[in-house]
Amino acid sequence: MMNTIRMATLVLGATVCLAALSGITAIAAPGIAFAENEKAGTPEMAVCRTCEMRGSGHGEENVVASRMHEGEAYHFCSGPCAEAFDAFPAGYVRLPLPRPAPAVALQTLGETEIRLGEARDDLLLVDFWATWCKPCIKAMPKLTKLHRDYADDGLTILGISIDDDPKKVADFLEKKPLPYPVAIDAKEEPAWAAFGVAAIPAMYLIDREGRIVAEWKGRVEVKDVISKVEKLLAEETSTEHPE
Repeated sequence: MMNTIRMATLVLGATVCLAALSGITAIAAPGIAFAENEKAGTPEMAVCRTCEMRGSGHGEENVVASRMHEGEAYHFCSGPCAEAFDAFPAGYVRLPLPRPAPAVALQTLGETEIRLGEARDDLLLVDFWATWCKPCIKAMPKLTKLHRDYADDGLTILGISIDDDPKKVADFLEKKPLPYPVAIDAKEEPAWAAFGVAAIPAMYLIDREGRIVAEWKGRVEVKDVISKVEKLLAEETSTEHPE
């Protein structure tokens, strides 16, 4: 079972430059068996799925490799990008929305247990982050404001740190406290693996039925997250109090 997280620095070759320039931190996972490497119909140009999920935003490129996974074709701009997909396809495949959130149990730094993947009384925004992820830290003031604006309306934000050292997280939060709960991801059966997180920042919006109704991976525009939260809360209000 995947139980380690590390920054992808040398193993991804040229694609690291694209990820680094876009401010995205890639997560490298240990290998996972991938039995569907049949030849895919390969166009000359396509958007590299690995780079797309890491937020590079460089558009179509020459296709170097392709994969078929569960009947859908994915194309890549380099061998390392295809290998990253082979190692952790769950982080790159396209999944439908809404879909059930993974059944995950986490304990916050305040020792409160939070269970995902089941019905709940609030709208939950899950934010995967790390103390070494600059885009994650940059998003925190906006998430703090989002929490303060809508906590009373039924929004909960949960930060899930993927740091290996809990002390680093505690020290970070002592200097930059957050008003919403923060959990340290589990070493065994981590939430990032269950959610299919291949790069951070990564955020998931879970409704009161325990379903993922929106997700943002790689290049996360917090304004889009805020807009979706506001829309869902407004829809709930209109349903509860029809004219």
